[in-house]
Amino acid sequence: MQPFDSTFLQRLRRAAGRALLGLSCSVILAPMAAIAVVPVGPLANQQITLDGTPLGSAIADRSSVPTVVYDATGATWHMWVQVADETGSTGPDLYPLRIASYRHATSPDGVAFTTAATLSFAGNPFGATIYGSSYGEPPWIYPKVSVWNGRYTLGLWTINDFFSGAPYPGVLGDYNYNMSLNDIGTSPSNASLTHLGPVGTVPGNGIYGQTAGIFGIVNGVMYYDNNSLLGRAALTDNGAVVFPAAFGTGPWQATATNAAVATPLTSLGVPDCSQPNGAYVHNSARVVDNGDGTLGFFFTLRNCSDGSRRAFQVYYMESADNGQTWGAATGIFAGAPTIGGNSLYTGISLADVAVIGGQRIVYFNAFDASNNLIVGALPPVVRPKAPPQPVPASTPASLALLGLLLFGAAAMANRRRSAARR
Repeated sequence: MQPFDSTFLQRLRRAAGRALLGLSCSVILAPMAAIAVVPVGPLANQQITLDGTPLGSAIADRSSVPTVVYDATGATWHMWVQVADETGSTGPDLYPLRIASYRHATSPDGVAFTTAATLSFAGNPFGATIYGSSYGEPPWIYPKVSVWNGRYTLGLWTINDFFSGAPYPGVLGDYNYNMSLNDIGTSPSNASLTHLGPVGTVPGNGIYGQTAGIFGIVNGVMYYDNNSLLGRAALTDNGAVVFPAAFGTGPWQATATNAAVATPLTSLGVPDCSQPNGAYVHNSARVVDNGDGTLGFFFTLRNCSDGSRRAFQVYYMESADNGQTWGAATGIFAGAPTIGGNSLYTGISLADVAVIGGQRIVYFNAFDASNNLIVGALPPVVRPKAPPQPVPASTPASLALLGLLLFGAAAMANRRRSAARR
């Protein structure tokens, strides 16, 4: 863990009476009353594994962007991760990216995860054509799990139909280049998901066909990519609906109205893809509730020219008004981070950010010297509370001894009082 600056230490002391902060985490931001402290990313991170195998190239490249949530009630880390890759660029080559490619896994420490279940859809929603997807079940990538209306919700993104040659929106219908939501339930351990469909294509809202990833749901508001702007839309849960067969007609289970609320590239002074040496916000980013009345937005950049990673940096922006406006972007790493002692190459990319006790734990991926894609983070050590110890039962012998001690103490007190009277 990197040393804190004096400003952070002063804020930490003031907050000590309100919260106990662990110091070994990927990003720590102490709870505070008003003014934000820039998160600090540690340079030494642990390597994340699934069933003993490192996430990334050893499993599937898509496994390098898991979504992670800490469940304080069960003192357990939960991860949802894709364990398959596409096999080419034709329609059938994308079949491996369906829901059966996802695993739910758990961990006591946020580092070593064990598979708990394979995800599936309840009720076979793609047994018929819905929302115009003649492709059947679409490919799903860049997962993000959030809590929405008190229930765990898995957000997924679907690519653009570049392979069929069919007129827009291609064979993917309303799922084309759009986000969709899936209800996990009140328990993160449920693996049979209720599909809620794509986010509604509200006329003129700018979401449909314009987003490259969901960044999470906070306080009933969905955040997402909107052409490298930060999109914000209040979600409306319309209850169970019969999925339409055609695209663009509705009704949609979840609807939203779009607003672009932050310009990350402009804040960093980085040109967009319309300019030379331009960059874009990568598909996997995250907005979280900091737990202090502010929201945090974490993201990484890619080069427009070839999609390569732009820097060894995760950037952070903060909002003090529930995501309506955002402060300037800044990097969280003071130097080049490592994963499991490995130096990293070709830049880093964000996987997810989990929140535990006011601390933000950044999961990210990068390539090592052997060109293996690996995933790292530095979760804090969570020490379980010791169970209350039972009071030993009194035995006849112990009661007799206690009586003798009390009798002796009373006799001594009487002698002292008699001596005082003399």
